[in-house]
Amino acid sequence: MAKRRKATLVASKPINRADLEDAFYGLLATLKNAPPKDRRQLADRLFGELGRSAGKWAWYGDPQTGKRRDWYCEDVLSGRLEIRKVWEDDRVLAFHHRDPTSPIHVVVIPKIHVSSVLDPMALNGDLLSSMVRAVQETARSLGLDQTGFFVRTNAAAPGVTPHMHWHVMGPGVLA
Repeated sequence: MAKRRKATLVASKPINRADLEDAFYGLLATLKNAPPKDRRQLADRLFGELGRSAGKWAWYGDPQTGKRRDWYCEDVLSGRLEIRKVWEDDRVLAFHHRDPTSPIHVVVIPKIHVSSVLDPMALNGDLLSSMVRAVQETARSLGLDQTGFFVRTNAAAPGVTPHMHWHVMGPGVLA
């Protein structure tokens, strides 16, 4: 098996937000036009290599051990990481994802530590009610209630951040 070369990011000038957004939406268009069976692999190649070469994944965890940090508690809820809030109540926070994989990508998290959707604390009725309310309010405020959206949660995999979180993504739905 051939050894992969390490990607290197070279910038001859500072990158402004408009250029970055143009590049992002160009990559999304490439994904949209790809055959469905090839989209996941293409997304990993396009976004994964770009992100890793820029060092943007360092905040997720320790690259040596592969162990994920609970960056939602450590960085988001502590206020160390600046976020763009969408909705909030006393139990839940909804904010725009730092590295979106769709035009609208919001993360909904509990303000207390709940390790995953498999944690017994995830069954708390008040918490679940707030999580669903956050999804509803996010969809309405961003127009996803008119264009379609989907909600995804990740759990029990080695690369998943150890804090319950739901991704609200759109526009559109998974086929």
